[in-house]
Amino acid sequence: MRMPDPNAPECDCRVLERLSKEPDVPIVYDPVLDEYHIESRSGFGKTAIHHCFFCGGRVPQSRRNELFMHVTQAESLRIKGITEKLRTLPEILAALGPPDLDQPAGITETIPGENGRDRTQFCRTLTYGGLSTMADLIVLVRPDGTLGFTYWPKPSEKTLSARTAG
Repeated sequence: MRMPDPNAPECDCRVLERLSKEPDVPIVYDPVLDEYHIESRSGFGKTAIHHCFFCGGRVPQSRRNELFMHVTQAESLRIKGITEKLRTLPEILAALGPPDLDQPAGITETIPGENGRDRTQFCRTLTYGGLSTMADLIVLVRPDGTLGFTYWPKPSEKTLSARTAG
């Protein structure tokens, strides 16, 4: 995957802006994040647009980093350490207790298959919000019982105060 070019001139042709206003075009503008996306027909996924495909200019700088807390490297390592030796769902529940949120089909994973036939599976998703002040721990429980771990940064104070003010 190519990374966006931060030195590209900013898009000024407004093609993405115009297309995002068309109901039959899968380009969506998110004013909170100041981002453009291509939305899947199913509504379950989206792909960020970093450069205008008409003029090649870069899209506006996303405000995503302003809306979520920065997770320090030390905190990331601490969270990883919590889950390092946990291999089964019973071990997770014994060590961490019941999750704050348990979604039977919370996240989908796409697994590369033979002959280009990828397989998408729904994973049970357990969210633990009380383990960190910076991030929520996310545990994926795959259909075969194997686990996956990640974390999502928590909303920033700026985001939380905006929610309560509205």
